[in-house]
This record gives sequence, structure tokens and C-alpha cells, in this order.
Amino acid sequence: TKKEDDNFDDESTMNLEAGDFEKQALMYSSGGNYFRRQQQMKRQKKVLQFVTGCLLFVGVMGMIRRRHGTHNGKHSDPPGMLSTLPLLPTSYTRVFSSRKSNPRHIVHQAVFPQYFQGLSNLTTVYNPNKETPYFWDVHFSGESIAEAVFGHCHGLIQACEFGLRQPEFTEDKLATFELDGIKYVNVDTTTLPGIIRANKLQLSQSHIADIVISPHMHEMAARIFSSDHPARMFALFRHPVDRAIGMYYYLQKATWDSMYNPSLAQMTMEEYAKSQFIENNWVTRFLVHKPSGKLTHSDMLLAKKIIKFKCLVGIYDDIEASLVRFERYFGWGVHDRAHKHGEIPKCRKRFLDLGDRNTLGHPVSVKEGRATETNDGLVKVGSKAWDAIVRQNIFDMELYEFAKQIYKIQGEQIFGVAG
Repeated sequence: TKKEDDNFDDESTMNLEAGDFEKQALMYSSGGNYFRRQQQMKRQKKVLQFVTGCLLFVGVMGMIRRRHGTHNGKHSDPPGMLSTLPLLPTSYTRVFSSRKSNPRHIVHQAVFPQYFQGLSNLTTVYNPNKETPYFWDVHFSGESIAEAVFGHCHGLIQACEFGLRQPEFTEDKLATFELDGIKYVNVDTTTLPGIIRANKLQLSQSHIADIVISPHMHEMAARIFSSDHPARMFALFRHPVDRAIGMYYYLQKATWDSMYNPSLAQMTMEEYAKSQFIENNWVTRFLVHKPSGKLTHSDMLLAKKIIKFKCLVGIYDDIEASLVRFERYFGWGVHDRAHKHGEIPKCRKRFLDLGDRNTLGHPVSVKEGRATETNDGLVKVGSKAWDAIVRQNIFDMELYEFAKQIYKIQGEQIFGVAG
């Protein structure tokens, strides 16, 4: 019948070989019931193949996640010191991410660039014979105080922005010189041309500098340092609102700076915060090497991972204790006679009392529960000016809170500070 012909599988008959004629006769003699059973079996087979394929896909994806995300249900961050603090964020995270994936899987999207081999992990012991202390210069975070202490109190030879002030400058050779009582290397590590020149002159291989200072962490890691001649990174972090206010005053009067802008003196703090002149998440952007464009949740995770594993953290609001930590960690002056007689603490206090020269007479500081005073009044928490600054620094706000957590943990695990 026509119905039976429709149920007949054309492929099965075309694939019959010479010895299968008896089977072919049985097929015809069994009528439609045989063909219906054949079709049912084929459908069951296809369903089974589909289910098997799905299970195989799920299994493979699970293996990939376990390989790149977790091992035996544990977080796969580097073992040892600092591994207990999750990279996952505080309340600000909800502002820029609505992803509901497992946080421990998200965190492993934050992968270090290959050239970060030039920045040592804090999970390894500091080797002064191989590594160079690298001070990541976060502007308006007490860097001028720190640099004065490094140079005047510890006598460290610095590679930084003052390198081109060498008298009778030698272009093709590394050398040291003294300026205002501090010794410097004749390279400028704050500009790309200066970093390229320092690379050609093999700055890190020479170990001529006791400390290297630069805001350009990625360029330094890629061009100056390497796995054979790595850097040990450390930095001072400051409240983002505090930094913004400091920059507001600095740019009004810093005639020597290319960003000098006297028109800011005519703006209120709120107007400045809403203008094109205020920085947008400077710390996060420099950490993840993303000077422009939209920042993402993955950028925040990478920034936190860098701070957690690559950076010895200092906090501006606890700057004296932070500088003492740096001294202890790197062993500066431990064996000097001056240190035994208490000269270094006295020297350090002298520069702390002088304050940050970049504030230019406007020492501002944000404390918990207190307002920050400016020329046009108080910048109170929750005020329009405060909120406008925070909106421009939402990533940096969260990163600062994270840095404070790391500072506390490092105090406990590295320096034996209780609480």
C-alpha cells in the first residue's frame, strides 16, 4: 500500500548487500508492523544520541571550569599569604555588574599579562640581590613625602622624574648625581621616551638604582623589569575624594605643570567635579592599562588581583606606619648606625610634619564621619559636590576600600600587626 511504501526506509534498501535477500523478503512479508517498529527504534536511537551528546558537552565544560576556575572546590589563587581574601567586591559592584555567575568563576577572567612576570608576587620571599623596589606613584597620595623620606632619610638612589636634571647630562650612559641632597639616576621613568631610554641602558640589570619610581606600571613591567630582573612593587593609596580635592588645588597654582589651569580657581568644587577637568577612576585605569573607554567588572577584578598579589600596600591616612612598613620590608637602614640611634624616625617625622608639597598649602584629608574643608565650604559626605566626585570615581572608591582590607591583612601576615 501507499502507507507501507511511505514507511519504507529507502536508505536501508539501498545499503542491502548480495547476501541480504532473505532479510529483504522478511521485511516485505512482515507488512507495516515491521516498518513501524523500525521507525520507532530509529527515533529512540536519535533521542539517545542527543542525550549522550548533551551529557558529554556538560562534562567537557565542567572539566574546563575546574581547570581554570577551581580545584577540588577550592579557589585556585596562588597559595599562601593573602589567599584568604576574596577578590569579589563590596557594594559598588552592583553598580557596574549584574552578572549572576559563580563569583569564583568570574574572578579567573582577571588574568595577568605575560609581562607581569617582571613584577614579583608577594607570595614569594623578597630577594634584595635580585629584585628592585618599585614605588608605583599614585599622584596626590603622599608620594612627595615618601620620596623625600626615601632620599633624605634612607639615602636611596632614585630613578624617577628628576633624572634629566643631571649636570652635564650623559645621554648614552647610566650615571648617578646629587640634587638637593638626594641621589638620582640620570633617567626619567615617568615618560614613555624616558622608559624606552632606561630600557636601552638596562636600568634593572645594572642595579644602579636602589628604588625605581613611576606611575606607568605596565610600561615598566613590559620594558624595564623581567623575570630575571624583577621588581617588588609597593604604593600608597588615598581616598579618591581626597585625591580629587588635592588635584583641584594643585592645578590652580602649579604653573610648572603642563596641566596647569588657573580657571579652576573660579570654579566651585561641585562645578569642578562635573567638569571635563576632573580625573575619572585614575587608579583603576592605570592599574589595568585602560586610559579611556568604559570600565567593566573584569577591569575591577584585575585591578584587585594586582593589588592583592603584586603590591605591598600603604595607606595615606596611616602614612607614618606605612613608611615604617616599607622600611622594614625592604631592610632600609636596618644596619645603619643612624637607624640605631633613632635618626631615621626623626628624619621621617620631619618630612611628615612638612607635609605633601603637592597640596600647595591645602592639606586635605577625608576621615570617616568628617567633612573635608575647601575654599568654597565643606565637602560633606552625601553633599552634591561629594556625590559628583564619587560618580567620577566609582571604581576607585571600591578599589580603595579593597586596598584598606589588603593593608590590614598584610599587617597581620607580614608585619605581625594584630587587629
